[in-house]
Amino acid sequence: MLLRGGRVVKKLTGGRRVPFGLEVNGLTIAEETLEPGDWLCLYTDGIAEARDASGSWFGEERLMDFLTREIAADQPPPETVRRLTQAVLRHQGGLLQDDATVLLARWQQVGPAPPDGMSRVSPSDTARRHTRATRGPHHGGMTETETRPEAGTDPPPLAGYTVAVTAARRKEELGALLDRRGARVVYAPAIRIVPLSDDAELVSATREVLAHPVDLVVATTGVGFRGWLEAADAWDLPLVEHLRSARVLARGPKARGAIRGGGLVDAWSPESESSAEVLSHLLSGAEGSLEGRRIAVQLHGDPLPDLVAGLRAAGADVLTVPVYRWVLPEDEAPVRRLVGTIASGGVDAVTFTSAPAATSLLTVADGLGLRDDVVTAMGGRVLAVAVGPVTAAPLDAAGIPSVQPGRARLGALAREVVARLPERDPVLRLGAHTMQVRGYAVVLDGALLELAPGPMAVLRELARRPGHVVARADLVGSLPGGGDGHAVEMAVTRLRAALGAPVVETVVKRGYRLAV
Repeated sequence: MLLRGGRVVKKLTGGRRVPFGLEVNGLTIAEETLEPGDWLCLYTDGIAEARDASGSWFGEERLMDFLTREIAADQPPPETVRRLTQAVLRHQGGLLQDDATVLLARWQQVGPAPPDGMSRVSPSDTARRHTRATRGPHHGGMTETETRPEAGTDPPPLAGYTVAVTAARRKEELGALLDRRGARVVYAPAIRIVPLSDDAELVSATREVLAHPVDLVVATTGVGFRGWLEAADAWDLPLVEHLRSARVLARGPKARGAIRGGGLVDAWSPESESSAEVLSHLLSGAEGSLEGRRIAVQLHGDPLPDLVAGLRAAGADVLTVPVYRWVLPEDEAPVRRLVGTIASGGVDAVTFTSAPAATSLLTVADGLGLRDDVVTAMGGRVLAVAVGPVTAAPLDAAGIPSVQPGRARLGALAREVVARLPERDPVLRLGAHTMQVRGYAVVLDGALLELAPGPMAVLRELARRPGHVVARADLVGSLPGGGDGHAVEMAVTRLRAALGAPVVETVVKRGYRLAV
């Protein structure tokens, strides 16, 4: 299609060619006159006919709307292609179903006009990406074979990294934060929320709370406490009035906001935003003796056995209110694929915004017989990033280290990923060149180059000890799927061709090394 003045002016349907490998009879050529400032988008059916879970196509209309918005935002072709790739992947749940190729070019005049009055096209204003629907260790079910960055621009901090989002709620918001920083985002909701607004269990729990005055209320989540108040209002149950005489404790700021939004007053909130600190506060006597007192605890999908048991052991009459519960997603395929990808080291970071999501992912890994592999991977190359200590608790219990932002917010979580991923990969000085080996790509002299799995595996192995010789036999073990000495030679040849700089040296009869 041809875009001019920021909008699609023509679909380039002229010209015909036969499928590759067949006779060329009937080949016709179409011509189109271009003007300075024009954008040209060439794409295969793998883009327009990408299907989501319901079978809906990505479609030409969506493609045209996407390009129009990107051009209006003054995005250069390479960045537009990267964003388009992410959009197509998101549409298909992170797994490419078919080969897909897109080429995007912009006619931009650079330097003085040539004598004949014709304009030049800046090489940096052409971007191409070809994606094969084959499995590779760093591509979430796809293999990028070529992408060329815009000259003179530094790649975004997460470009070249794959980050998984396990959230059920606000996953698009977190994914957008990571995408804007250059990450390839894989969506694999590990849980789904089952609201109990029409559930007899919640009605029964609410009526039990209303049966007698309540002394203390513990609100654990904003969405849960708010949902409880709204459900009670829909049933014409005077819950808010009934709770006005109670001291309402908020586990965190979101719960505090829901309390205030419901017309109640929050009495106390722990700095750690943890149920453990809430229990410690109550057992300390800060709220008076607990013996015989009625305490309503709003659950958040987790039965909170430690909190509930601790209060009951202190003599309290604890009323649990299950506003919603967490269960496995209806479509388990994405999280099952993610477990396999984590086990194989095909993702660089996994984000968690709730403890049930972490528990669920480990449960799925158990079912697939991959729990040990997942724990090992997340104790090494795959970074676990939790929104806070409560979320990290199931990871801690499994022996998985994690990093957490200072504040339990999505923005802070995204910034933590930005801070933690690149710092693990040092920038190497190789003679006159600089290189940073990232997840599925390398930043060479400030330019991001995506590599196929074989060359990427070889480069990662060489980068472990720059300047040291790595024998071919050792490199064989790093190749995806294994291979032999010839496979290593082919991977090195492809690596050198992709890098275009003499940074990989052959040491005769010994192996290869990075030049330092």
